[in-house]
Amino acid sequence: MPTGNSRPSAPEVTILPVTEPATPRAEEVVRLLAHVRFTQHAIHQFATRAGVPLTNYGQVELVIRELLHREGKVATERPFWSRSSNIADLYLQAGEWMLFILIRDRWLPWRYTCVTAVNGPQENTWENALRRGYIHTPPGAPGLN
Repeated sequence: MPTGNSRPSAPEVTILPVTEPATPRAEEVVRLLAHVRFTQHAIHQFATRAGVPLTNYGQVELVIRELLHREGKVATERPFWSRSSNIADLYLQAGEWMLFILIRDRWLPWRYTCVTAVNGPQENTWENALRRGYIHTPPGAPGLN
C-alpha cells in the first residue's frame, strides 16, 4: 500500500528525433537531401518568402533541411500552386507551400543544386501558410531555430 509521500511512477516515454524518417516518402527526402546543395540565392528566397530573418545562411539552410525532413516530398513536376515557370530536374516540396527547384549536377549525376525557392500567392509567409493549412510545422518549432 502506498504511503502519503509516494507517487506513482511516470510512464516511460520514448521521443524519436523529428529527423528520423517515418514513412517511405520521408526516407526518399532524407536520401535526396544528402545529395543536395542549397545556393545562397535559394536560401535568401526561402527566407524572404517565409518571413524568416536572414542573419546566417548556414542557420537558415538547417531550418530548410529540418522542415523538409518533417514535411518534404520529392516531386517530378511543378505543383499548380507554385506560380513558377522554372523547369527543373527535380523538385522538393515543403507541404503545399514552398517549392525548391533542383538542378542535377552535370558531372556528378546523383548530386543536385537547389537554385531557388518559390511559393504560392504573394505574402504567403510561413505564418500565413500555417494558418491556411498549407504546412503543419509552425515557425520556431523545436529543432527549427
